[in-house]
Amino acid sequence: MKKMRFEILKTKFFRSTIIYSFSSILNASIPFFLLPILTKHFSPADYGKISMATILINFITPFIGISSHGAVHRRFFEDEKHHFSRYIGNVLLILFASLLIMILLVYMFRYQLIEITFLNENILFICLLIALGQFINLLILSIWQAKNQALRYGIYQISLSLLNFGLSIYLIFQLEMNWEGRLYAQLISAIVFLLLSLLILIKSELITLKFNLEDIKDILKFSLPLIPHTLGGLAIALTDRVLIANMIGVAETGVYTVAFQIGSIINLVNTSIISAYVPWLFEKLKLNDQNVNIKIVRYTYIYFILSLIFSSAFIFIIPNIMSLFLSKEYGGSYFMMIGIVIGYVFNGFYLMVAGFIFYKKQTYYLSIVTFTIAVINIPLCYSFILKYGAVGASYSMTIVYLISFIATWILSNKIFPMPWFKFSKI
Repeated sequence: MKKMRFEILKTKFFRSTIIYSFSSILNASIPFFLLPILTKHFSPADYGKISMATILINFITPFIGISSHGAVHRRFFEDEKHHFSRYIGNVLLILFASLLIMILLVYMFRYQLIEITFLNENILFICLLIALGQFINLLILSIWQAKNQALRYGIYQISLSLLNFGLSIYLIFQLEMNWEGRLYAQLISAIVFLLLSLLILIKSELITLKFNLEDIKDILKFSLPLIPHTLGGLAIALTDRVLIANMIGVAETGVYTVAFQIGSIINLVNTSIISAYVPWLFEKLKLNDQNVNIKIVRYTYIYFILSLIFSSAFIFIIPNIMSLFLSKEYGGSYFMMIGIVIGYVFNGFYLMVAGFIFYKKQTYYLSIVTFTIAVINIPLCYSFILKYGAVGASYSMTIVYLISFIATWILSNKIFPMPWFKFSKI
């Protein structure tokens, strides 16, 4: 066991994980760092509006470019030199087309969106621009992740985080822009780094804007089956706050969002590890070696155990920290946070086993699982909120992420059999 620990520490995978973790933690910590400031400066209702804007951004983002950055990541491992720049150029053509469609849809359904989100029309289009910037950022980060250029990935994310944080403080407190200042900080940061990303891609000769039908077909073949998966994931992730806002009120959504942001630290750790794990996993799976597969299973189980230990310690320690920076208005957020943390533990398990399905390009199976879970989640979340209040949404989240993990694990083992239960060899 000791030898195995040293073996892990010496791997490039471990070093990359440290860089990804540090940069991702800093990037996702912006809302957390701002939490003690914003919760003292804003009422729960104001914080609820920030939450609803964030939900809208998260809803729009997957449809801007139809998550085709994932196709770029996958294409790199098939053949890095095979017209890769032309492939990225065709991703940008799809991005342009999908952006026009989303602008039209947001305009057509603006009144319905205003009614659901409690935001004004200008904020709707600001959210759309932020989503555009986020796609371009995801595109260049996916390329660096595929190339295992963790340092570039880290510097980029940290720079974005610092700009976002600095602008938020300046706009909210210096220019007194109230809660809208947080969104304008995200908008300016997104646009600055969108332009920077395009410049880097052009300088690196990674963009060739030449229409190619085969590339378009390949991108759509990967991305379109993920739309039900994406819709399902969004329904699972966003239903809680939308229902709380409309069933209880925006103020209670603000309290729940604080709990969600604190609990999201677990999700942050998960995604940091996955960022390093996926390139390593794809490289190892290409070897088609049973001994390597046993090592993959061993590392996966180690992750499961460490994740459970870390999350348990987190739940035990975090109340003392929360009491230092949250006002009494947000006092109920701790009990909501427990269910969110446990849910994210199961979601981390899901991410570990879903990689095998992505590797085999069988993404439509993931779509079926996620969409089915999402359909279950909506009435489950509604009934739990009705019975237990906002904390019921966190109970629902725990249940659906557990079901999602178990279903995906079973499915991944059918698509790509692994020695999960050969414990004597693990």
